Amino acid sequence: MNILLISPNTLTAPYPVYPIGLDYVAGSVDKRHQVRIADMNCMGLDELARLVADFQPRIIGISCRNIDNTDAGDSQFFIRGYRQLVDWLRKQIRAILVCGGAGFTIMPDKILAALEVDYGIIGEGERFGLLVEAVAAGRSPTDIPGVIGAGAGCDPPAPWPGEQVRAFGARFPHHRFYTDRGGMLNLQTKRGCSFSCIYCPYPHIEGKRHRLQAPDEVAATALRLQEAGARYIFITDSAFNSDVRHSLAVARALKRAGLRIPWGGFFAPVKLPDDYFSIMADCGLQHVEFGTESLSPVMLKSYRKPFRPGDGLTAHRQARDAG
Repeated sequence: MNILLISPNTLTAPYPVYPIGLDYVAGSVDKRHQVRIADMNCMGLDELARLVADFQPRIIGISCRNIDNTDAGDSQFFIRGYRQLVDWLRKQIRAILVCGGAGFTIMPDKILAALEVDYGIIGEGERFGLLVEAVAAGRSPTDIPGVIGAGAGCDPPAPWPGEQVRAFGARFPHHRFYTDRGGMLNLQTKRGCSFSCIYCPYPHIEGKRHRLQAPDEVAATALRLQEAGARYIFITDSAFNSDVRHSLAVARALKRAGLRIPWGGFFAPVKLPDDYFSIMADCGLQHVEFGTESLSPVMLKSYRKPFRPGDGLTAHRQARDAG
């Protein structure tokens, strides 16, 4: 069966973001099927039309990564654009259309109704592989937890319990767009968030408990990104240091593997060992992006943040002093 995965995101400010989610979706599909990825940062509709006509996909997956651009000063909303893509695809080919992604998971019933696609996947994308097998066997995909159709309930499923396989390599050459424009590729070291911040969708999307990837496996993936031309790696975990012991193990694995390029990620300004950022810097960390939403104790408490003003100031000082 031929399967096409589409990343409709074309935002490149402040920098183009590689669609890492589709790597894992592609990795969930059994190897007897043919999978291609269409990254709309790399092609226009004319090229996509030729790909659809030549490849003739039976199933098309559309990544709804974002609902908007999270810029209150210059807001852009993407649901209408997703719907235009769906309508365009319907005119090109008779295929099963499936939507999923982080944005979709935040409001799945409303987006499914707005797009009028055949199925939606709530939560992690690995369930796409199960959907493919259901279609191949003539079974209803909506029997799979987390897969919904028109008019179906949309209770969020439990976090994905199975294997996480990232399909990255030469057969998906769209990574060159990103290595040629800034050189940033991304890396995931765990899923799930143990924090309880009132506004954040991460626990809803990935679950509230950490599922850790083996540090040596993370390092092996980082080397593949480096070999593909990456000049910088961004760790996409909700907060890389939410599991301090694991984050240190990953950093040491990156150094041990011989990673030569710098890396960074999201960090929470929580209480940390005094030498935490010194160890990180020694292992290649060059960029710390703290989520310090406020230094008001009242606001931090109302946000249910896992730190207090003093913790935040100390973490910033530790990172600065590490260089």
